[in-house]
Amino acid sequence: MLSKVRVFIVFLAVVTVLLYFNKNFLNSRLGSLTGFSKDFFSNFTSEFKLERSRPLSTLEREEKLKQFLPNVFGDFSEDDWNDFWKLIYGTFPEQNSANKLLPKKYRQLTLEEIEERLIDYYPDNFGRLGPEHWDYFWRGILKLK
Repeated sequence: MLSKVRVFIVFLAVVTVLLYFNKNFLNSRLGSLTGFSKDFFSNFTSEFKLERSRPLSTLEREEKLKQFLPNVFGDFSEDDWNDFWKLIYGTFPEQNSANKLLPKKYRQLTLEEIEERLIDYYPDNFGRLGPEHWDYFWRGILKLK
């Protein structure tokens, strides 16, 4: 019985020494675990409180946009519309973490970021719009029923 106690004490001493010398590694991993759970639940709950939510159908909006802005939306294909609505209502990963163990955080793009991407993707359609046109554009897109 005494030898079992000695073995157990030696085992505890070895584990304590290993934990002490690996504390930085363990802190980074435990920090990743808490960051992982925080980011996971943040991403999960953010889907329920989006700034902009996509309507069930965008067909009516697409037709109105084609009527009001034929120079911009006249030649949009189905894929163009899907990409367009994804920019408006979709969520995109943030470029935030150097730690690869953490999940990416997702968020909706700001209106300015959407403008930049639309100009990049469709320079002929959106490249000519000035600030006053973008204001009119966003009022139409976000409040078009």
